[in-house]
Amino acid sequence: MKRLLRSSFFVCGFITVLLSVSLTGCNKPSSTTNPSGPTNSVPPPIPSPPVTNPTGTASKTPVTDAINRLLEEQATTPYPVLPRGTKLLGARVKDGVAYLDFNSAFNQLANMGDTTESEAQKALRHALQGIPGVKMMAVTVEGKPFQSQMTDWTTPFPIADLPPAQPSSQKTSESNEASP
Repeated sequence: MKRLLRSSFFVCGFITVLLSVSLTGCNKPSSTTNPSGPTNSVPPPIPSPPVTNPTGTASKTPVTDAINRLLEEQATTPYPVLPRGTKLLGARVKDGVAYLDFNSAFNQLANMGDTTESEAQKALRHALQGIPGVKMMAVTVEGKPFQSQMTDWTTPFPIADLPPAQPSSQKTSESNEASP
């Protein structure tokens, strides 16, 4: 009986030590410095929250609202995927395509690498998901095509993993939010 109590006491003590170590963070990997200098590692992607309308009323400009929310979030994150200073100049929806026009700060994205550009595209697509009538998006900068080596941002592409565009007989009617 003494032996059982002693082993139970030992197990409880061991579990207590393990919990203490894990709660204090002692099990976190230590950071090491790179003697050759800083590395160009890509920060983890920061997902955008789904589009919601906190007031409960339908917005007259859901695309503009969603993209502006994304830009506000990106301005406060330490590793933004959209260039700092990017502003939405205009947005409109026509035939299920959200046409987004940004200021010239968006052009910096072309120099941020393919991975960051891909993450920026995903963030924009995610921001538009859930908006009724929006199936695809296209991007311009101050009314001109965005010059990218990775993707043609001016040709509409799906905001979700959708089949190719619907036949013209099934397209939605035009809805303008703001002219770029």
